[in-house]
Amino acid sequence: MLNYLKAFLVFLIWAFIALTTHYFITSHFLADKNSKGVNVTKNNSTTNYYITNYNNDTIFSYSKAFEIQKNTSKILNIADFTTLFDTIKFYLKNHYGNELLITGFYSEKEKDSVRFKNLGALRAEAIKGYFQNLQIDNYQLKTFSEVQDNLFKNNSNSSGIALKINKIPTKITDSIEQKISNKRIYVNFKNNELIVNKSIVNYVILLRQYLKKYPNKTIYITGHTDNNGYYQNNLIIGLNRANLVKNYFKINGLGNTKMITSSKGESEPIADKNTLEGKAINRRIEIKIN
Repeated sequence: MLNYLKAFLVFLIWAFIALTTHYFITSHFLADKNSKGVNVTKNNSTTNYYITNYNNDTIFSYSKAFEIQKNTSKILNIADFTTLFDTIKFYLKNHYGNELLITGFYSEKEKDSVRFKNLGALRAEAIKGYFQNLQIDNYQLKTFSEVQDNLFKNNSNSSGIALKINKIPTKITDSIEQKISNKRIYVNFKNNELIVNKSIVNYVILLRQYLKKYPNKTIYITGHTDNNGYYQNNLIIGLNRANLVKNYFKINGLGNTKMITSSKGESEPIADKNTLEGKAINRRIEIKIN
């Protein structure tokens, strides 16, 4: 009988814990979404913010607000968002068809006495500048400003920025894909090895996305050289370099893509072949995707 009472008491304790937890979650963690891609979840001392996309799906979340102060465009706690910015950077780099919408909020009662712009725009530009320093292309960053009633209460800090992921216009996407499918690459070679640089690394990131969208395309890789040495030798050098680029593509996620290499050697210069500068321009890899 004693064991039965102990077991029943334990059951009552666990039931109480479960019911209390359920009430706490349902009462305090239900979020309301707004048009700017920020969901606010209130939990007495905590506010959660969500970055949504064009389908209103949550992409990222963060627990702190972008703190602003009345009559200044400065983001007071921008250093707290390093991890979030790096995450968004990675996302944008791997989604060339998406952009980040940055909205800066302001009150009509605020003043910017130096630049005579609304402070919402200046706050959004401050965030944009941070992403530009992370090497995000301008076409993926758009800024807006919006008046918000009761932005400041008793002149205290307030949440001054909203972020949202959006699709870029089709016209811009087409332009990007045109550049991907007709690309000129400049890389160095040493001892029959390709010397990797930022240009080819960034191109491969775009290329993987492009070929995921168009998996049946073929990559044509053509090597071009300067006019140093013999004509026939330069044809061989150009082909070897084209094959090194092909191998680099293969080991970086494009192993299932059809690739055809060729060489034009020194036969198609695009700059003065008798100057050092011209020779450097002529030593190139041409990529065509069909």
